[in-house]
Amino acid sequence: MRNRLPILAAFVALVVCPVAALASWSSSGSGAGYSKASSMPAGNTPTASVSGRNVTVSWTASSGSQVAGYQVSRYNNSGQLQTIGSACSGTISGTSCTENAVPAGTWRYSVTPVNNNWRGAESAQSTAVTVAAAAMTLSPTTVTSLPATLTGQITSFISGQTVTFRLDNPTTGTVLSGSINPSPVPSNGTSSVSVTIPAGTSNGSHTIYAIGSQGDQASVAISVQVCGGGTQTVNSDADAWVQQDKGTTNNGTGTTMDVKADTNSKIRRSLVHFTLPSIPQYCSVTAAHLRLFASTGATGRTLGAYLAAASWTETGVTWNNQPATSGSAVTAASVATGSTVDWTVTSQVQTLYSGTNTGFIVKDQNETTGTTTQSFSTREAASNKPALVITFG
Repeated sequence: MRNRLPILAAFVALVVCPVAALASWSSSGSGAGYSKASSMPAGNTPTASVSGRNVTVSWTASSGSQVAGYQVSRYNNSGQLQTIGSACSGTISGTSCTENAVPAGTWRYSVTPVNNNWRGAESAQSTAVTVAAAAMTLSPTTVTSLPATLTGQITSFISGQTVTFRLDNPTTGTVLSGSINPSPVPSNGTSSVSVTIPAGTSNGSHTIYAIGSQGDQASVAISVQVCGGGTQTVNSDADAWVQQDKGTTNNGTGTTMDVKADTNSKIRRSLVHFTLPSIPQYCSVTAAHLRLFASTGATGRTLGAYLAAASWTETGVTWNNQPATSGSAVTAASVATGSTVDWTVTSQVQTLYSGTNTGFIVKDQNETTGTTTQSFSTREAASNKPALVITFG
């Protein structure tokens, strides 16, 4: 009995006096164990700045020696948390980081002080910054001759990329000769561009694509409007001559027409009209020549080709009702029999296309001196008919 008393006393002591609890916190917890400590300071609102596709996030350090680093978060404009780039992920030991290759959009950033699994309060979000999508500009966008080199720039491309160019399809389109400078794309995402559209590219609308080696893509719409060029010759569809001394006589059906200077009021003038051919698409008149064959020539005279100021008809025009001349004359020297007089009438033909096609009046530039007659083949002649030669370009 005496030996059992110490054992009983020890049992009573354990029941009456519980052992003191021992507490510790493990930094290896996760989930609900990921704790927020009231002793950790809050994060300071960061600032964000954009350079090309890169965003630099900066903030001032939170007070307190217990801060080991910061967690940086990016949110879209609707407040949804985004996956942040590797350069700003994890724990940032400093007070800035630069997120590279940021997707196009509008973003806000925050920072949270951390020490292992202890977290302070997340900062307010930064002012929104906008990262532009990859883009390209080129000039000119209307191409009128081939090959053609267009210049411009790419912007907001991910830095470090090389860039290639294709026509009409970014995957299967014709690879174009082109370059960027500097290459690869620098940190600000901007390089100058030079790209060549090759000969043989069809007229119409096209798209030039710039494709970055990391997947960026930008495009520019262009229009190719190249004139096929060429020269067309048309013969007269009406020609006649009028004579001063026979004011009501029409001379519109013969095989020749006259030009004469005369001191005795027997002046003669020729009129000639052509149906103008259609101007080819994307072309303009670059040269035009009026050509009359001298069936009876005479050298030493100057002949002027004028635009007629009004319409006339081959079988109705006479000296008395002939139209006045319009504008200045284009002059050419007279020729001997069997040769052709050639007037350069480019500006006159351009005027006929832009206004009313009234044809030409040909006369001696010194009509009241001498008595020289020159005759030219008409459209009724078997050969050497009046011709208008037009070059388009």
